[in-house]
Amino acid sequence: MSLVQEYVLYVSFDLALLVTIGTYTLWISRWIATARERIPGSIGNYVTGVSECSQQRGNLKDNGYRMQR
Repeated sequence: MSLVQEYVLYVSFDLALLVTIGTYTLWISRWIATARERIPGSIGNYVTGVSECSQQRGNLKDNGYRMQR
């Protein structure tokens, strides 16, 4: 095998590796996006910009310090 053929082989392998990594990266990002859609309150996060946990803490601050009679 000549030096040029070896170089082409290495470049081909590197390109194939990059394509494979890119495919897995895309797959993982899609998987994460799907998982986020299934989490309750995550759609509200995008709309209001406030997480459900923060909203609940805010409710506790509003109602938590009042004395019950």
